[in-house]
Amino acid sequence: MSENSAAGISPFFSTDWKPSPYRQVIADSHRTELEDKGYFVCEKLFSTETVEKLNNLYNKYQHQGMNNIGMFMSAYSKDIDYRKSVHEEIGNIVKAELDTLFQNYQPAVYNFVIKSSMPEHELPLHQDITLIDENKSSPINIWIALTDVNMENGPVCVVPKTQYFFPPYRSNFSDQNIENLSSDLKQYAVPVCLKAGDLLVFDSRLIHYSLPNISGKDRVGAVVYIFPDDVSFLFMSKSKTGDLKDFDLMELKREDFFINADFEKGKESGLSGKVLKKITVEPFTVSI
Repeated sequence: MSENSAAGISPFFSTDWKPSPYRQVIADSHRTELEDKGYFVCEKLFSTETVEKLNNLYNKYQHQGMNNIGMFMSAYSKDIDYRKSVHEEIGNIVKAELDTLFQNYQPAVYNFVIKSSMPEHELPLHQDITLIDENKSSPINIWIALTDVNMENGPVCVVPKTQYFFPPYRSNFSDQNIENLSSDLKQYAVPVCLKAGDLLVFDSRLIHYSLPNISGKDRVGAVVYIFPDDVSFLFMSKSKTGDLKDFDLMELKREDFFINADFEKGKESGLSGKVLKKITVEPFTVSI
C-alpha cells in the first residue's frame, strides 16, 4: 500500500490481501477454527470463583452512560478513573485462566458490556474497529459470560467466515456501512448461547450483532481485545480535511486509552499519538 493508500475491500471482488496468523493462540485446533469460521466457544474456562469475583467487581461500580439502544461499554465511559480501574481489576482476575488459552499477548482495554432489557432494540450488524496492523497480526475479541446467555437476553450472533471482509482498515467514522447487507448476512448468522464462565472467542473482524434483550434483566459480560505483545496499538482518527473518507492512522500508547475522555471520537477529543500515514477508506457498493 502506498503512503496515501485506499482501503476497504469488498468480499465480492477479488483481492490479494492475505490474513495474518493468530500468533496469540496456543492450541492449533483453536487457531484452525478461527481461520476457518472466525470463532470458537470455550466452555467452563472460568471457575465459579472467578465468575463470582467478576460479578462482585461489576456490582462494586455504578455503570453510567447507557446509549439509546440499551448498550453500555465501560471502555467508552467518560469517567477515566472508572475506565482504568475496571480494566486493571478485570485483568487481575482473568489473566491466569486466559493464559491457558493464549500466549505472548496484550489486552487493549478490559471492559464490562451491559445490554439492558429493551425488547425493541438489537445491537446492529457490525465489525470491530482496527486497533493493530492487520497486515502483520490478526486481532481477537474475547467475550466472557458473567451470567447465562440465552435467546431471551440478547445473545451475540456471529456470521461465520466473514472475518476477512473489509480488511485492514475499519473505523466508526467511515462509510463502510455493512448494515446495508443486513438481510443477506443475517440469514447465515449463528446465535451463541453461553453458560456463566464460558468464552466466545472471535476474530475482531467477524461480522456480528446481538438480538434484543427481552428478559427483563441486564445481560452482563466482560470483553477484551487481545493482540500479540510485540505489536503497537493503532487508531484511525478523522482527518482534519473534513472528508469522511480521509483518516490519520495513529500509533497509540496504552495510556492514550485512559487520558482521553472520548478517545473513540478521534481528533475531536484531542487524541494524542504519532501519525503513521494518511489513508483513504472508500465506501463500498455491492449487489447480491
